[in-house]
Amino acid sequence: MPSWQICFMNELTFRVEPCSETGGFVARWDDPKGGGITTQGDSLAELYAMIADAVNAYFEPQERHRRPRDLRGSDAVRALRRLGFAEIRQTGSHLVLRRLGRTVVVPQHTALKPGTLRGLIQQAGLTVEEFVSAL
Repeated sequence: MPSWQICFMNELTFRVEPCSETGGFVARWDDPKGGGITTQGDSLAELYAMIADAVNAYFEPQERHRRPRDLRGSDAVRALRRLGFAEIRQTGSHLVLRRLGRTVVVPQHTALKPGTLRGLIQQAGLTVEEFVSAL
């Protein structure tokens, strides 16, 4: 099937063709090493956004650490203790830990929400990688 349009994105060349099934567009890039990217959009603007998202996902480092899901407060405390944080006090269901002038308040809930976990990591002055390695 001949290419209808060529789209260039940072040295990657996508073949863009109209999609007869949806009335939109399909973009395809074949990786010379095998595999590749195929994505679609209802308009060219949407397609370009989908291409950008697919490229970011395809080339995302494999070793990237993601925040763990369904982490309990007790798991977060254990990781922080391994990183040198010491328990200062507990008020209700919240445990307060400190290291080198940094104070972290950890709720002792069964599952910490992602935003709460992100806040804990930031309060502790840690990277996600440092925190995950201590779990």
